[in-house]
Amino acid sequence: MKVTAEKNEKVAKLYFASIYPLYLNRLEKNGRTKEELNQVIEWFTGFDKDDLQALIKENVTFGAFFQKATIHPNAHMIKGVVCGYRIEDIEDEFELYKQCRRMEKLIDELARGRKMEKILRKEKRWSFKEPRILTKRPQGKAGVNILKEKYDFIKTFILKTVTDHNEITFVKLSDLAVEALSPTFDGKVVWYIVTVKLDLEARAIIERIPKTSPHKLRLKK
Repeated sequence: MKVTAEKNEKVAKLYFASIYPLYLNRLEKNGRTKEELNQVIEWFTGFDKDDLQALIKENVTFGAFFQKATIHPNAHMIKGVVCGYRIEDIEDEFELYKQCRRMEKLIDELARGRKMEKILRKEKRWSFKEPRILTKRPQGKAGVNILKEKYDFIKTFILKTVTDHNEITFVKLSDLAVEALSPTFDGKVVWYIVTVKLDLEARAIIERIPKTSPHKLRLKK
């Protein structure tokens, strides 16, 4: 869906005090706590629990809420779809709407049981000394040199997904990877999926099913 100026303005006029209890109610139904909710909001906005109580008492709008907030520098790492909107596709002119959806994405992950250390994004700093692997490609074509940690991570995702589905189109595999990995993976998910998928084909670990279009994948028998 596409954000409009009207939607952005509508969100700006919502009162934080009326939305906060809805966040809390959803989380408590899923076994999470008020303290965890406040921890997530503090990481994202800089508001501690006392600040939040003051803002609720003041009955500030979301517009005022985000004007006062100090958004975490790693907020750009919050990606994915929430309420039908892909966060990274929301245009910069609707910054308030984007920040609101980013916060809701964090709360959604909390409700779904994600670990706190994964929710609170951290920049992954890769060392040039870390182990790397030269990937393979079918027909003996040249591969690429990538970090082994990333290779192993993507390989595990591909093999688990192919195993779970028995047979799966590459399009579906890519879509699932983007949805599941984009929020935290450091790199272009689709590029890594393509690269490691070709490597696994070259190593005869997975194979394309003949005469399928779009092509399907399965474990090599």
